Formats: sequence, structure tokens, C-alpha cells
Amino acid sequence: MEMKRYLVNLINQFVFVDGRYRVSLPWKPGMREVLQNNKTVARKRFEGLVRRFKCDHELF
Repeated sequence: MEMKRYLVNLINQFVFVDGRYRVSLPWKPGMREVLQNNKTVARKRFEGLVRRFKCDHELF
């Protein structure tokens, strides 16, 4: 039943604009609030990559 509700909601979001269909990204309930700002996570991942590149010269 949940899948049917999801599909109905998805189909209702389709919009035809300038000769193309547009639809928003699907979100799990409550996840949009959790992922509002992932700048900190992205920065930590980038810093980890920089450290890895400095240690292993074959990667860079």
C-alpha cells in the first residue's frame, strides 16, 4: 500500500514545461529535514581525501 501511495504522489508531481517533463526528486519521509545542510559532512570528506593524498603519492 505504501508503494502505491508513493507512485500516486510521484505521478502527481510530473509537470510538462517548455516541451519537457519535470519532476522533483523523491524523498523518504523526514529525510529532507535531516539533510538540510551537509556542508560539514562534505568538508570532512574532503579533508580526509586531502590527508589520504598526502600520505599515498600513488593516488595523486
